[in-house]
Amino acid sequence: MREALLKCCDFDWSKISPAIFGSLFQGVMEPAERRALGAHYTSEENILKLIRPLFLDALRAEFAAIKSGPERGGSRSSRNSMRKSPN
Repeated sequence: MREALLKCCDFDWSKISPAIFGSLFQGVMEPAERRALGAHYTSEENILKLIRPLFLDALRAEFAAIKSGPERGGSRSSRNSMRKSPN
């Protein structure tokens, strides 16, 4: 078993969808046990539905402003206005 796991380290897992691992994870547990532990796979699509409006949209807008730079119409003050104040 150890050798099989070590061989898996050499595989390029980047081409495998995380959803497959989520399905496997949920499939090996008994439904009652999974429910009791709250062990449910959440797809990337559903995670993004939550985090986009929370902070990802603002982060991308800030990145776009920084990328455009002062010479391209972006300004430091517009970037700073996107950051939340600590108070």
